[in-house]
This record gives sequence, structure tokens and C-alpha cells, in this order.
Amino acid sequence: LRVAVLWKETLAALKKLPKHEDGYIFRNYRNEPLGISGSQKRFLELAEAANVSVTASQLRDGAYTVAFDLDEKLAMLLAGHKTKSKADHYVKRNPSMVRPACEAVYKKYMKA
Repeated sequence: LRVAVLWKETLAALKKLPKHEDGYIFRNYRNEPLGISGSQKRFLELAEAANVSVTASQLRDGAYTVAFDLDEKLAMLLAGHKTKSKADHYVKRNPSMVRPACEAVYKKYMKA
């Protein structure tokens, strides 16, 4: 389980994409839901087009580090790690539990 609060910029971009009955947004060349390897390939293509040298895992680890500085338990929930807390059971239904960590990541990377 990994949960994140979507930023307004992300929501605006997602609203512009075509809707599919199966609920998946990102699709491969056969119009099937995009898998992990396809997602990684597209991320690398975007990074190359933006002329940056970063992998998805580096981006994830950077975001996790910023969130961890804010609150260890919330960062662990954000990353999908067990916290041995009752919060683990409710985070999927209540993403506001990770909102402070997501906002810290946004402030660090999007408002810099």
C-alpha cells in the first residue's frame, strides 16, 4: 500500500487525460493498463527529454527522505512500510493521514 495526496497541478494534468472504463489512466501502445516496466520506461524518456539525470527510484527516495524529516511514521506510511500502528489499517481510506508528509515534499521540490 502506498498513498499520496495529489497536488493540484497533478490533478489538473490528470483531468486532461482520456477516461477509461477500467479506471486505469496510463496505457501502453496496445491500449492496455501500463505495467511497472512500461512506467519506468516512460519516466526515463521524460527525464531524458527534460535533460535531467534522475531515476524514478531516486525521485522516490528523495521524497521519502524529505517526508521522513517531517514525521517518521507518516513517511513510513507514505512509502508503504509497516509502522506497527493502527494507522496502517486506515491509511487507504484516509489519505489525509499522509497529507503533512506529502505537503513537505511538495514544499521542498515544487516551491523551491
